[in-house]
Amino acid sequence: MKTLFRILTTPSCWIRNEITNKYVSNFIKKSLDDGHVPIMINQYTHRLNNKCIWTSNYPYSFGYLYNDHTKSLPDRRTVFRLYDAIMKEITK
Repeated sequence: MKTLFRILTTPSCWIRNEITNKYVSNFIKKSLDDGHVPIMINQYTHRLNNKCIWTSNYPYSFGYLYNDHTKSLPDRRTVFRLYDAIMKEITK
């Protein structure tokens, strides 16, 4: 319910550039669950569990595996979770 409220109150979440991919969502969720921390590479990307993830253009093009040939996105709940993990690291 919290995620639905967050989506409904964040108009920029309503449009996405690419399709949702369960593999990408599961990879990010499992990596965060296992304690991996997103590490900033540059202003556009972060490294999570040895994979480069695009973290610019929040939230409509945020969270895809940057070096992957398929530009597909994690589900919105995972986007929020990844974003929150990055913000937590920035504010440390």
